[in-house]
Amino acid sequence: SHLPNGIQILDDKWALARLLSSSNSSSSSSSSCPPNRHFVALESHCFRGRDFETFATRVGLTEADHATISVDGDATTRGSKKNRPEHRFEDLMSRPPSANSPPLSPPPPSPKNLWVVKDALSNGAGGIWIVDPTNVRRLFTSPTLHPDHRYVAQRYAWPPVLYRGRKCHVRVYGLLTCDGKAYVHRRAFLHVANDPFEYDDDNYSYCADRSSFEPSVHITNCCANSHDADRFAGEICVDLATPGTGEAAKDDKEDANNIDSYIPLGDYFPSIAASLATLAERAAPFLRGGDANSGFEYLGLDFLLSSVPDDDAAAPRLPVAYLLEANSPPSQDTATGLARAEELHDRVVSDLLTMWVLPRLGIGRNRECGGWKCVYDPAEGASHPSDDASVPIAPSKAAILNKIRWAMFERKAARDYCARAPAAHPGKCQSDREDRRQLCDENGGLPTEECPRPRDNALDDTSPSMFVRSQFPYFANNRNDSEIFFESGGGSQVPEVVVNAMRASLSNRDRSVVGAKCLRRARRALASLLIGSPCSNPNNNINNDNNDKDGSEDPFVTVGSNATSLLERLAYKFRESGALAPGDDIVIASENHMANVQPWLTAVEASGCNVKWWTLTETGRADQNDDYGSGNGVSSSNSSESSSLSDLVTDRTKVVAVSHASNILGCVRDISSICRFVHTATNGNGTVVVDGVAAAPHLLSHSVFSGGMNAIMSPDWYVVSLHKMYGPHLGCLIGKRDAVMELQQTMSMTSSPSDETLITSEIYKSWELGTVNYEACAGACALQEYFSSLARHLSVGECSHPNLQPSNEMTSETSRDCRKPQLPTCDIVEVSSTTDAVTSWIHGVEDQLIDRLLGYLKKCAPDVRIIEDTNEMKITPNKHSNRKDARLPIVSFVHARISSRDIVQYCRKNGVICRSCRFLSTERFWRELNIEDEGVVRFSLAHYNTLNEVDRAIGVLESLDKWRK
Repeated sequence: SHLPNGIQILDDKWALARLLSSSNSSSSSSSSCPPNRHFVALESHCFRGRDFETFATRVGLTEADHATISVDGDATTRGSKKNRPEHRFEDLMSRPPSANSPPLSPPPPSPKNLWVVKDALSNGAGGIWIVDPTNVRRLFTSPTLHPDHRYVAQRYAWPPVLYRGRKCHVRVYGLLTCDGKAYVHRRAFLHVANDPFEYDDDNYSYCADRSSFEPSVHITNCCANSHDADRFAGEICVDLATPGTGEAAKDDKEDANNIDSYIPLGDYFPSIAASLATLAERAAPFLRGGDANSGFEYLGLDFLLSSVPDDDAAAPRLPVAYLLEANSPPSQDTATGLARAEELHDRVVSDLLTMWVLPRLGIGRNRECGGWKCVYDPAEGASHPSDDASVPIAPSKAAILNKIRWAMFERKAARDYCARAPAAHPGKCQSDREDRRQLCDENGGLPTEECPRPRDNALDDTSPSMFVRSQFPYFANNRNDSEIFFESGGGSQVPEVVVNAMRASLSNRDRSVVGAKCLRRARRALASLLIGSPCSNPNNNINNDNNDKDGSEDPFVTVGSNATSLLERLAYKFRESGALAPGDDIVIASENHMANVQPWLTAVEASGCNVKWWTLTETGRADQNDDYGSGNGVSSSNSSESSSLSDLVTDRTKVVAVSHASNILGCVRDISSICRFVHTATNGNGTVVVDGVAAAPHLLSHSVFSGGMNAIMSPDWYVVSLHKMYGPHLGCLIGKRDAVMELQQTMSMTSSPSDETLITSEIYKSWELGTVNYEACAGACALQEYFSSLARHLSVGECSHPNLQPSNEMTSETSRDCRKPQLPTCDIVEVSSTTDAVTSWIHGVEDQLIDRLLGYLKKCAPDVRIIEDTNEMKITPNKHSNRKDARLPIVSFVHARISSRDIVQYCRKNGVICRSCRFLSTERFWRELNIEDEGVVRFSLAHYNTLNEVDRAIGVLESLDKWRK
């Protein structure tokens, strides 16, 4: 029976600070409460962790002289002596019994720059730091504050009222009800720190060691103190309805089981009541709609007791209570298990039942408040706002409306905060470069902006980029929103339609029927996605699941666990079929991933043929004793290398193994020109094997097969890994029919005469050993649906596929739970035209990303070296091998003073997910490019990334120590 959106607003320190800040008193459309002299609120600031330094500069923490202790009305050098009155903190156990008693000595002057910084969503004693000018700079350089967490800084409540010389706070129980009223229970707990709160009157120092703020002195939560049974004061019972002094109260430990022993704190009740009344009034617009379920919020409110000068200068100081945080609902467990503590909890909850719950269940006629006292009633002033007074609104709908109201209020509060920035620091407001955040768990699912920012044209509410991100659970999931994912080259994120398809397959497992259908559909989907056409044989209907054969003109599409295993299988078939003989040549590009190197070196060793290296540089010669220089066990006289492919290819060349794009350099090779040259120079006897793993997620490989599957400019074999192109862990190898049949007819297992021109199921079985991963095949089908939905979105501006609607953060959980997973039908259509639009848009987005990132890194030279292609690798002396019109969003670099590993560790600590290593490249690659580091830092982006993320990553690099000289 929570109030709609109640937990998100009331159990959040950030929201509480926004509501209680005096500048936000206009949060309610009308005010029914006159100004209350008992209401006090601490100065509060809300910011992200990355903006802590901006906050510190704003409040002057970085400008104070560490040798001077600044206090209100005085600035005294440490250790100096002056004639001044004695100061004394008020103690609950020695307060004057009446107003006529002599006043206490004045409290010490308050420090100007003593702050408490809290993680907005932390509980207990975690995520709390005491900060002043002596220790603020430690937080600039340490990873203490998470860059994307929300923090609240409150000025230290001064002077604290003590209990037996120790700092304390009061846990008060409050209640907000759907009719807008607020209640406070008279019973409360006093929680006390373990160590004395010391004050050096000579030096105006408020703890024994200013450089060390001990939690046992300043933090009063039970969880921070209960571990020390000897010093822990326990849970001290308090009566807020009885004014007076604590002198008469018995020692709490001596009378631990006396349930009638309470410390009277009625003098603080007016301030406590004023704080809850203010909170109830200001939070009311965001808690509407609880009438249908008689909603209420049961609160545990933590107040720190203090005092302020009264309006009457001759009167004693006015007792006040600062509301530090709210817990909704509070824990009902006690730290001690003492009888009095358990009885207090029982009394509070029992009174809650009899006052609110039972009467609404028709149990009991009279509404008895018990210990609850109403401190705010909107009926006494302006009427309580309601969306429809006659018909109660459903709480779920009300929650959505409340979230919208809160989002609007939050934006206004952020703008007002920025507008009040000190003139000395114009524009230094938190989150200057922060992208919009979906704070489902924190702020009810609507975007929150701490500060207005320029909008990037690569991402706005209606752009395809926003649609794309809505399809991926990683970005739709609020918990991951703080991370910047720049590791797509190691494994991309997966759209929800793929996840749902795999879940559906796992929910309906039938290997011989359902599994076989998934496999056939996956082959066709991948042919459609990677080649542009599912088939050319009209008899092989794309939805005919009963057809056991592929047409004679259809591409060969086989799947495996990954690209590496498929290339190993391909090289095995080459050597076992007798296609390789002594004296034949295998040409390997040195920039290849080892997956397209080691299988061919093994084939060289087994067959006695020669290996030749197509190098990145003209001078990048390998050592003669290098395993990769002459092949394993092959005479070095049979090996050669050149940066020009024409120097290497002869009529004895059987295999040319190249990469469509390097997974480190990001440059794209002109595969069509390479294939045309090799096929011509070898009279059609040479085979081109292309590793498309790095390129396919960005190019979809359509350009490779633009002349037709069997064209002279098309590769004979092309391999991809779907887990790097937004799909499941599944490899896919595409082969020309003639290339498949040539290998097959020389193997010991041959096809029957009637099948000489057809790729039969038996041929597939010789490639797909064991049971295929049918769940991954289902995901492969859905991957084609994802790209089709993006094409539709680009063409009509909206998504028409029911399973691919952009996720709505306010309702996606409900729809996600209720939707029954369906196996993808994979109704494949000709996608060559639509995917042209998709790839064109992907190139446009990724070009913006790479231009921004490369532009920054180039400015960091010579400290930063970008690992780039040397443009020396050519097909012929007059023709470059790279496509000048294509550059993948893969950037690798090294730093002159910082190891790549240290850079990545720092980036990950600050929310930038990246990686450093050699990425399974050859030793030749490192020597040819003269890279001395053990690894490079790689940022690998994709079309779901944004310019904001690039800017934030740049900011992280800039904050790295020694990044700049």
